[in-house]
Amino acid sequence: MMFNDMGFDMVAPNPLRDKILEKAKKTTIAQFKIKDDIIYQEEMFTFKKSYVILDMFKDFAIGCCLPKDVDIDPIIIPLPHLPEKAMEAIIRWCRHHRDEPDMTRDQLTHNLYQCTGEIKDPWDLALCESLDEETLFDVLLATKYLCIPEMRDTLSTYIAQCMVAAEEEEKRQVKEKDQIALEKRRAARLEREAAEKVAAENAATEKATAENAMIEDNS
Repeated sequence: MMFNDMGFDMVAPNPLRDKILEKAKKTTIAQFKIKDDIIYQEEMFTFKKSYVILDMFKDFAIGCCLPKDVDIDPIIIPLPHLPEKAMEAIIRWCRHHRDEPDMTRDQLTHNLYQCTGEIKDPWDLALCESLDEETLFDVLLATKYLCIPEMRDTLSTYIAQCMVAAEEEEKRQVKEKDQIALEKRRAARLEREAAEKVAAENAATEKATAENAMIEDNS
């Protein structure tokens, strides 16, 4: 079995997690204190795909044991190293995917260790393309310690595709430079051959002129 850092089995059915999700889906609002003490407020159910945040939810003792009529103060979850742009991107992704079913055991096991090779959701691709390089890596790091494997897989795939594209572009530029250098050498060779031909023709003309002058002198 695979567990996240806080104790949930990440792939097996988990009744406790399901009950926590049901509680989060109904009422609970969470506050996140990120870098520079910025506070974000969001429905806890939005983060159903983050196993770590669900564990925090459980550890703050607001999951299954409280009666439905008990008012619950907002939880404040500290994420002191998470920049604002990264937090916004994570919230956008979690909102977009919150109503989707969780991944199966095989899918999650596969994605924990390798990228799928493509980004199937155009919305995910647009989100990745909207992030600058620094934010992209901040979000990737956050998906690891918040344990959001589906988002991490998407970002890893996108970064891998960017690296492949960059490598191909670099190869294209090198090939283009080589082609330009080859064309320059070819042009220089043709120019040199043309100059040598002109020089040879001039020399032949001068020789013929000299010979004709000698003939005229002798006559």
